[in-house]
Amino acid sequence: TDAASESIRKPVQYFAVIIKPDAALLFAGTDAPAAYANVASIGHLTDHEADITAKLAAEAEKHLGVPSDRFYVQFTEKEAHEW
Repeated sequence: TDAASESIRKPVQYFAVIIKPDAALLFAGTDAPAAYANVASIGHLTDHEADITAKLAAEAEKHLGVPSDRFYVQFTEKEAHEW
């Protein structure tokens, strides 16, 4: 959560992280270690997507052993009333 918080410039208390280590994920046609992240935010995403992706990919590699080329991030900007 710290990596995302720094990138989006929002306090860490507004973040939630779910890790499902036993989830089946096929990525690029193989079942080699991979990770998928869905980052949703009320604003502050568009200008920071590359930075957020790089930081989250580095964390996934460090803590989960997932190479950065097998890490995918989906970004979703939300309106305040959608949260």
